Amino acid sequence: MLENRRRAKEEITIMEEEMSMAEEQLRSRREEQEKKSTNTGSVRSVKILTPGRKEEAPMTPRRTPARFGL
Repeated sequence: MLENRRRAKEEITIMEEEMSMAEEQLRSRREEQEKKSTNTGSVRSVKILTPGRKEEAPMTPRRTPARFGL
């Protein structure tokens, strides 16, 4: 009985240590991802500027041309 209790206590302490180490690893990974996302996010937010293009202008012509092709 006493041996079983000792073993259980030892296993619990080992598991708790493993959990604390895993939590620390998760925190460090999250911090790294946050740093990476802030760096790449600023690059993505930059708008691409094309000369001669107006923001309000639609991408397609407003009406179809009177004649097609030939």
